[in-house]
Amino acid sequence: MKHNQGFFSSYLTLNVILVLLLIVNTVILAFVSKTLVVVSALITLIAVGMVIFRVVNIQKSYKAFLNALESNASIRSKALVNFKIPVIITDKCREVLWYNEAFSKYLTDGDCYGADIVELFSLNEEKLQKDGLCDIRFHKHEFSVFCTDIVETDAEFMIYYLTDNTALKRAAREYKLSRPVVMLLTMDNFNEALHGCRDSERSSFRSSVHKAIETWLADVPGISLNVSDNRVLVVMEERHLEKLIEGKFPVLDAVRRLKIHDVGGVTLSIGIGCGAGTMYGCETLCLQALEMAQSRGGDQVAIKSVGNDYRFFGGVSNAVERRTKVRARVVASALYEMIAASSKVLFMGHRFSDLDCLGAAYGMSTVASALKKPCYLVFDPQKTLALPLFKRITAQDHNCIFTGGNDLDDLIDDHTLLIILDVHRPDFVENPALYKKVRNVVVIDHHRKAVDAISNAVIFYHETAASSACEMVTELIQYMDVPTPSPLAADALLSGIMLDTKNLCLHTGVRTFEASAYLRSCNADPVRVKKLFSDNMRTYKRKSDIVGRAQLFMNCAVSYDDTSDDITRIATSQAADELLNLENVLASFVLCRMGEEINISARSLGEVNVQLIMEALGGGGHSNMAACQLKTSDFDAAKQTLLQAIKEYNENYSERSVLE
Repeated sequence: MKHNQGFFSSYLTLNVILVLLLIVNTVILAFVSKTLVVVSALITLIAVGMVIFRVVNIQKSYKAFLNALESNASIRSKALVNFKIPVIITDKCREVLWYNEAFSKYLTDGDCYGADIVELFSLNEEKLQKDGLCDIRFHKHEFSVFCTDIVETDAEFMIYYLTDNTALKRAAREYKLSRPVVMLLTMDNFNEALHGCRDSERSSFRSSVHKAIETWLADVPGISLNVSDNRVLVVMEERHLEKLIEGKFPVLDAVRRLKIHDVGGVTLSIGIGCGAGTMYGCETLCLQALEMAQSRGGDQVAIKSVGNDYRFFGGVSNAVERRTKVRARVVASALYEMIAASSKVLFMGHRFSDLDCLGAAYGMSTVASALKKPCYLVFDPQKTLALPLFKRITAQDHNCIFTGGNDLDDLIDDHTLLIILDVHRPDFVENPALYKKVRNVVVIDHHRKAVDAISNAVIFYHETAASSACEMVTELIQYMDVPTPSPLAADALLSGIMLDTKNLCLHTGVRTFEASAYLRSCNADPVRVKKLFSDNMRTYKRKSDIVGRAQLFMNCAVSYDDTSDDITRIATSQAADELLNLENVLASFVLCRMGEEINISARSLGEVNVQLIMEALGGGGHSNMAACQLKTSDFDAAKQTLLQAIKEYNENYSERSVLE
């Protein structure tokens, strides 16, 4: 903030101007008379000397003047002079006019009369005016500053009171740094990785993992305890947490490099709870963080503090598939009972639904139909990316009811069941208003869990190792007492699996092929499914144009589509898939304009975790398929933001990244 000139600066400016006028006068007289110029130069030198003398001594004179006033001051003025806490008085321009003896003790290099108090203390005037106080640091001391203003005979003064709380602040920092932090490390796939191994091999490998953890924690004072074969509990002080964060948790890489019989071993998931103040509170946060880390695929660190704030590190590996189907059977049984007890069932996916979203919803709707429950599919046919499947369903199944959801208000009651598929974030569902009106909610999704996930679901079936929501629904149907899916439903489910696995090439596991085989036994036809992926000539040309303008950046293909119409989303998503076929391209990003926002479709072959890149930009998704929306309409700015996110990903995961 700029102020008008104060007393000292005005005095100095006036004297400088007078000296400059004398110098100019001397120069002019040089052209008139040598005698006059000598006299003028002498006068100028005397004036310069006097100005310098007065500037040097003005503050001393001013202080003496103030001291003289103090000798005749009233009792109230003497009380201010002898006040035990530092006091500073400034004019309205914030220049220091006076300060008491208590403040002078903190000065190490003379006085500070005439100094700008804002610059002297690096004072935050905005905070001071808003809150009435602010904290400053001055000569290794910490103060809380209070301010009042006084108007006296047309003159305005500011009085600053400084409370030295250096010791208090140090004690507060020490208290915070000594608060407990609870950390729980667990091996994600310990039993699966060591399946079939001898007891001696299991013991040896477990010892190797624990040794890697102990080596990592060697310089961290704290308590470490092996609570089970695959879990380690660590308790430490908060002062050591920042050191671990700065190191970026190399223990994740160290454990991942351990091999069993020269094949892949285990990965670590780490949950850390801090900021609660109590051991019990930190333990609760730690368990929540660990659940979040595992829900996002494992092989990462999740730190949760008070206030629902999460920080994530790692997470570059694909989720480990669990071969056991126990959880699927339990969820299937519970979901079957909920559908049977409901009055009606609503199925809803994410905005701009795709084949996986619509296929999973239609496949699950066959269960509700078999139980004679009214069911409604909440989808927008004007914005869906699965229009061929939508047309086929409406043409062949006349009992299937599609709706936007706004006409269901009168039908919703306490027994209405809403099943959300292929999405777990409330802001991304097709109709957020409808979601808020239904009490009984079930979520079925395979994307890595986000911080703002749906929290009120009765059943939250979340498997990051699953290839698609259609794979999860197919497993559930097999454990329900309903007829096998119709060929149309089987085609719909298989199309979702084919979409998210890129024709069974990416992110597939044993259970993916088992689900596909089951659908094939239900008369799913790969030829009919293939036709659901057919493009018209207009879409194909647009996709070719996007691929043609792509540029390479650190093994990533980046392109854009500046046209916004009904085929933009389809063309950009397909172009992102197509760009992965280019040589040396490990990830692809396609930007497109949607209204006042720039959308980014991201794809990878698995070596680059595009979910982390999109998550840094406010989006999310899966490790090899993700997206985000940037609130800007400037393509150049959006592109630079994307390139910066790619650079940061490479820097943060340099030991694990293959970008060049």
